Formats: sequence, C-alpha cells, structure tokens
Amino acid sequence: MLDIFKLKLNEPGLGVPHDAPRKKGFSRFAEVLSRDAFDLIKLNLLVIACTLPSQGLFGVAILFGRDRLTVLLLVIAAVSASAPVGAALTGFYHILSRMLIDSPRFIWHDFSQLFRENFKQALIPGIVLNIMSGIQLLFVLAVARGMIVRADMIMLLLVSALLFHMTAPYFFLQMSYLPLKTGILIKNSLLLMLGALPRSFATVSVRLAWAGLGILFFPFSFFPWIFAGCALPGLGVMMFLWKPVDRTFGIENTLKERALMHE
Repeated sequence: MLDIFKLKLNEPGLGVPHDAPRKKGFSRFAEVLSRDAFDLIKLNLLVIACTLPSQGLFGVAILFGRDRLTVLLLVIAAVSASAPVGAALTGFYHILSRMLIDSPRFIWHDFSQLFRENFKQALIPGIVLNIMSGIQLLFVLAVARGMIVRADMIMLLLVSALLFHMTAPYFFLQMSYLPLKTGILIKNSLLLMLGALPRSFATVSVRLAWAGLGILFFPFSFFPWIFAGCALPGLGVMMFLWKPVDRTFGIENTLKERALMHE
C-alpha cells in the first residue's frame, strides 16, 4: 500500500510557482491538458494495456458468444485477465490527481510503483468492477433487444449502475493515498459519493458523454480512443472528484508539508 507520508515529493518535475493562483473550471482543464498532453497519452496507453484484454473478452462473450460453453470459457478468461485492472486504476487516478495539483510525477515510475504496492488489495475490487460492468452491459443489450421491458427492472439497472460507477473512482483514488482497509475505503467512498452527489453525478456524465461520442463517430474514434480514450475523460472526472476528497482528508496540504521538509 502506498503511504502518503512516504511519497518522494522532492524530486524535480513539472509544476507552477507556489504563489500562482490556479485557474478554475474549463480553463484549468485546458491548462492541464495543454501542459501534460504527452504524459496523458503515456498514462492512457498504460491503463489501456492493463484493462483492454479483460474488457475485450467480456465484450466478445456478451456480443458474439453463441453457445454456453464458449461464453463460459470467455468469461473465465475475462475474469482472469481482470487481475491488473484494480491496481491500474489506482495508479491512473493517483497520477491524474497529481497533475491537477501540480505535484511532481514520473509516469512510468509512479504508475509501476502504485501498481505493485496496491495490486493485492485492488485485485478483488478490480475484478468486481469488470464483472459488474459486464453484467450492466448485458442488461443494456437485453433492454435494447426488448428482452427486458419491465419499467421497475430497467430503473433498478439504471440506479444500481449509476451508484456503482459514481462510487468506484473515489475508492481507487483513496486507495492510492490512504493506507486503509478495503471495508473502510468502501464506506468512505459511499459517504463521499453521497456527500458530493452533484459532483459524483457529473463524473458519470463526463464518461457517458465521452463514450457516446466514441460510439457516434466509430470507427473514426478508435485511434483517438487508444491515445486519449481513458485519460481525457479521466482528467474531467478528477476535476469534479478531487475537491471533496481533498477537503475530507487534507491530502494536498500533507503533500506540501512533506515537500517543504525536503527543501
């Protein structure tokens, strides 16, 4: 587990003067995007390398599985391939947060360190995230094909998917900073999600809007997705996510104090 008090913050890296006020809203998003574009591409490629195999296998099983045995084998393979997902998302959200607060970072070094240190704890949550996403995709296809028409079932699907995907980013971001047990991380994530509900809803809206654009312009969106399909909406998610997390745990102040100790 990565200890917030052991982060190496005295190493050189990108940043801004301490007394420079930060921009807000879209101006801040554009500033970070223009400054860290190459790092975002590298981060995107890393997280895709860790998540695409399992997601692809789930997709093939759901969309093209013709018999039960084939589907079962594909699902087993997808679950096995989900092993790196949780650790990858931990590194992903952590590095995005470091970009947002102008903290020094080295993409490969930080990502690999976070991946190794959080792999064990993030293993089951990452697998659960992938399985739940696959089940939700299956229900969406069933609704689209008219196999599920009951309004209460559709509403249950929508609410459960919304709550799940609003909570998950809080979980993996906390894991990257705080040495807490999984149960406490889940509890904190639910409280953060509910306590900042408009922001939590905005995180899902950003991802849905981006996914919608990808589907609308497919196959032309495929190559842009490879280079920015996770990192770009991820940065948008972090714009909404970081404030309630930092307000609750005082992470940025702790990082600044730790950096000053090494100056």
